[in-house]
Amino acid sequence: MKNEKVSYSVRIIVSLYLLYTAYSLMKNVIGGGSENPVLFTIASVIFGVFAVVFIISGVKGIMRLNQESQVEESQEEETEEEEEL
Repeated sequence: MKNEKVSYSVRIIVSLYLLYTAYSLMKNVIGGGSENPVLFTIASVIFGVFAVVFIISGVKGIMRLNQESQVEESQEEETEEEEEL
């Protein structure tokens, strides 16, 4: 389970960097510093979309893992209480 949590965390961090890259590309296009603004705009939008999708999937994955661990803990507590009786 910890490996999955690390994987989702890394996915979020890398996605944030991808989002920053998309922002930098767009900033460069708007500033007029690119030789091919159409290509860089398309690349920036694609990077941004992928970054948002990966961020959402990473956050959902971490939330799912947290919920599963809470359910497991509550089940363990219930079995401990039943064993005590």
